[in-house]
Amino acid sequence: MLSSKSLDLIDTLGEEPRYARDLTSVMSSRTLFEKLEELENAGFIEKYVEKEGRGRPRHYYRLTPAGRILRRKLIETRDDLLFLSCINSLKRQEIPVTAGVSTSLTDFYGAPLVLTQLDIIVPKASRGEARKIVDVQKKRASKRGWLPSSIEWGVDIAPIPWRNFEKRAVKVNGVPYLSVEDLIILTLHRNEARLISCLPRVVHEKSQTINHDYLLELAKDFNLVGRTGALLDMTNRLAGEEITQPSTLKNFERLTPKRKIESPRSRQPLVKKGIVPLKEDPVDVGIRERWHVVFPTFREVREIWELT
Repeated sequence: MLSSKSLDLIDTLGEEPRYARDLTSVMSSRTLFEKLEELENAGFIEKYVEKEGRGRPRHYYRLTPAGRILRRKLIETRDDLLFLSCINSLKRQEIPVTAGVSTSLTDFYGAPLVLTQLDIIVPKASRGEARKIVDVQKKRASKRGWLPSSIEWGVDIAPIPWRNFEKRAVKVNGVPYLSVEDLIILTLHRNEARLISCLPRVVHEKSQTINHDYLLELAKDFNLVGRTGALLDMTNRLAGEEITQPSTLKNFERLTPKRKIESPRSRQPLVKKGIVPLKEDPVDVGIRERWHVVFPTFREVREIWELT
């Protein structure tokens, strides 16, 4: 078990190699050399010698590959602890809260390569108060000497425009994640192609738990019936089977506003001038003509599908 002082050294050496005597600012000389020996024996740091000019050789320390991995894990753990402390603080103030879209997609639903920031969902009306609470937790973490991670303390706050989302949350290890229905509609509502492309795998894996009646009602409330139907239809095509039953798709199709949607490629300058032909996957044409929406292409979605 590494002590907190040893972990402080890991943090410090993660910034850049250090001359041994420069590290006495971190702790006393006696403790310093005990900890350096401990970390070197464990394989987390290594010592090397550099000579500058005619001066005496100087002993420097740096992280080994194992030390860099440990430091990265340490930062991730600190982010996770901060994330949990923020959620628990919000709960104590009776603010409804769950993990956000990115965190739910990656941590719970297994989507690949989308977690750029740990995020928290709160009601729109509570966003300002929630941000103050999270800022307090960040300051406390900073006072403990934690280093900020590459994702700026890993906590972002986003609003959700409907109620009772926290009551449908799926709780795992103390973390409430968005229900699959709330996740689908909130992701479509944000309209980020990278995140939308992850949803077919979620629909496929959680098909037995999706409440399609609630999903349809929520989609109606936010004018997302067409996009939701397109998602369910695209998932069937990717899976090569009826993950969503035809009768359910018909319910969505019946309520989808009918309008003419041009291919996004037709607006590209080279296509408009006739230099590049307008070639589309038949699946993309079928999705657009049936659901009257612009949706990520079959190729884009399939690339994410095949990663999982």
